Amino acid sequence: MELDLYIAFTRYLTTFVFSFFIYQLFASLVNYTQLKEREALWPMVMCLTTAAYCFVFAFNTHFINQKLSDFLLMIFWVCAYSSFYSYIRTIEVYLKRRIKKLEFAKLYCVFLVSVQIVCAISTLLFNHNFLFDEHNYVKSNLFAQTMHFNVSPNIYGKILGGLGALVVLYTCIVIWIELNRLKRNEVLLKLGIIVTFLAVLNDTALGLEISGAILPLYYFGNAFEAVRFNLYFQRKVYRKLFNLENEVVRLSRIAQFGFAAASIAHDIRNHIFVLKIGIDKLIKGREEDPQQNYKSLNKHINKVSEITDLYMNVFNKNNANEKNNVSVKKIVDEAIELVAPKYKNSNVELIVDIEDFSIYCNETEITISIVNLLKNALEEVSCVDKYQSPWVQVHAYASKRSICVTDCGQGISNEIASEIFNFGYSTKKGVGGHGVGLAITKALLMRSGFQLGLLKDSKNTTFEVLF
Repeated sequence: MELDLYIAFTRYLTTFVFSFFIYQLFASLVNYTQLKEREALWPMVMCLTTAAYCFVFAFNTHFINQKLSDFLLMIFWVCAYSSFYSYIRTIEVYLKRRIKKLEFAKLYCVFLVSVQIVCAISTLLFNHNFLFDEHNYVKSNLFAQTMHFNVSPNIYGKILGGLGALVVLYTCIVIWIELNRLKRNEVLLKLGIIVTFLAVLNDTALGLEISGAILPLYYFGNAFEAVRFNLYFQRKVYRKLFNLENEVVRLSRIAQFGFAAASIAHDIRNHIFVLKIGIDKLIKGREEDPQQNYKSLNKHINKVSEITDLYMNVFNKNNANEKNNVSVKKIVDEAIELVAPKYKNSNVELIVDIEDFSIYCNETEITISIVNLLKNALEEVSCVDKYQSPWVQVHAYASKRSICVTDCGQGISNEIASEIFNFGYSTKKGVGGHGVGLAITKALLMRSGFQLGLLKDSKNTTFEVLF
């Protein structure tokens, strides 16, 4: 092979592998940002140092000066042994334990990195390297000419390099045995071990100048391992996200039951209020028709039970309880019966105008919704002194198939209108508001396929239910 062709091939291949490891580096970075585990840093370091020695190779094919070329040879070995050290640490992370047989290998990698850093500084500052000697007979060596080396390892360099090669081979054997012991079918990791083994043989041939035209295999060192480790950490990320999703589902269910509890407490208060008045009348002997009162009390007790059952099913299923064709007038009458005592004790006039029509629904759900709207309107106008004759009107329109609850208020601002249906939002928190009523009402109506909205073109504050 001619020198120019060898140089071009080396540049293109090295640039390709450099890009591959940069991609793996960013993939490792993404995994680390998702996991936030310190162990996930080791594959990042491995990819970074491997990409660095690919860059050194590619850069050194563009000759600048001899001192820089020899200096980059030392930097290459710093990157190479740093990469191999990171590979050992990543293997231990992957196997989830420290491997005692590899402690010496890690220590030797650190030692070689330190020695090469000293050699690099010595080459750059004093133009002297105690592991390499200058010579003139390498000009026929394609690899040395491509990298513009005019040095070769002396006896000390060959000893350290030979020991380094033995350490790498020893490490490969230990990891291979460990993978077999765990009975893991790790094809990528075992391919990586084979490539590393061949790279050591290739490096030995180049270092001992047995052959100077072999294409270096350093480029492919850690390539299979980088892919395997990123797959491993990606799966950990997926498991973490899956667990987070399950936790969100669990918390949402808890929130739903909390919402149900708040809803139950909110809605049974109306019936308890009626029950309390009826029982007080019986105790004080003020009830003219006790038998009728007993029937009324029994009805409201059944309604409390029905509401409890309703909410237990609302958040477990996406379908309503029993549905029937129900008269709108009947629904409004039941709602008025529940709120009548409150309106009676206030100075607010309740106006009822019903055009009857029937709807297919769960009666309790719609009754609760109308009660909430009537109570909300009552609380809004009864606590404002500026209304001398406050009123609330409930009007059913057969033509529009709607029920409107209107109060004498002058409307709601757009800013507040966008928030009033949110659970927990209330404009009356200082006077007993909890932000539950409208949220429950909208949820119940939407669950039945109906709509609740605030009429913007109305002169007064008007909530409209469309069936």
